[in-house]
Amino acid sequence: MKSFSFQLNAQQHYRFIVFIRILLASFVGFGVANLTVAMVGLLFPNQLAIATYTGFLISFIVWLLLILTVFSMKSTVKAVWLSIALLLSLACIVSALKIGGSV
Repeated sequence: MKSFSFQLNAQQHYRFIVFIRILLASFVGFGVANLTVAMVGLLFPNQLAIATYTGFLISFIVWLLLILTVFSMKSTVKAVWLSIALLLSLACIVSALKIGGSV
């Protein structure tokens, strides 16, 4: 029985890396944007409507910055680690604000 190895030529490798970056920017960017809205909303509980609106506006800017960062980094592995670190740090901040209450 012949074993099949997963070999990509240069063009297929480039397309795979771009596909990974598109998925990373889309899904992790969406999660980061949603956590940004929650963080801003939890930071200002007295003015919840204005905080939510401001959070939505800021979340689009954060998502755009993440997309630009993911596609401008030279290493895809570094882009993955940066995205995961940003996602986890925002999740920790939001959970700390939910548990501890706002300042």
